[in-house]
Amino acid sequence: MRNIHGCLHVALQAAVTRGYLPRNVADLANPPKARRARSRNARDHCWTRDQLLAFLDHTRDHPDQLHPLWFLIATTGLRRAEALALRWSDLDGARLTIRQTVTVADGVTIWQHDAKSDDSERSIALDTRTLAVLHDHRRRQLEQRLAAGPAWSTHGQDHDLIFTRPDGTAIPPKRASQTFTHHVDRAGLPRIGVHGLRHTWATLALRAGVPIKVVSERIGHADPAVTMQVYAHALEGDDATAAELTATAIFGDR
Repeated sequence: MRNIHGCLHVALQAAVTRGYLPRNVADLANPPKARRARSRNARDHCWTRDQLLAFLDHTRDHPDQLHPLWFLIATTGLRRAEALALRWSDLDGARLTIRQTVTVADGVTIWQHDAKSDDSERSIALDTRTLAVLHDHRRRQLEQRLAAGPAWSTHGQDHDLIFTRPDGTAIPPKRASQTFTHHVDRAGLPRIGVHGLRHTWATLALRAGVPIKVVSERIGHADPAVTMQVYAHALEGDDATAAELTATAIFGDR
């Protein structure tokens, strides 16, 4: 509703500017507030824990070998463009540094620093399960690279990408989204889009008790206030929990 209102407002304002209309009647509307709209969008594009596990189980042995990509996003909350731009040199032990994003325009792959926020370049810790998945993925990728020989990557240039197509070239973001939706449909799960994995991670992390500041830093928000706005639905039960915990802290078993 908010997006539709914004589109109509721009169109009608252009008509006012050109003298076709005396005023912009979209100003009279009362669209949902940005905070509410963002939170509702995150809530509606989010899976439960069981749905997430069902998806990861469904993609584990698929021939396209993109299970590690979905697994990493699901356990870190990375943006799609951030995950597809990762290089093996960004992985140092159990820490992953997010430095750039990737887009494709007119068939040309464009690498750029993520300008979402000043905190977009960040280093995050990886859990042991995710590390194991990435190490296994690395082994299979090396086997593919040896089999491909000089044909690996664009014009024989190895970009050191963690996630690639079978020939070593970058995966276009749109292609990744299409593949994701295909798997979701085959698994019989609600459509949430790749970005929904990010929403799912943040929601589950907050409900597990991870401090909101930590969640905000890991997903690259400039301010924890933004995280609170987007994931307000995950904090709805915190008030009652806070009441009980505080009372227990004060009175103990009395």
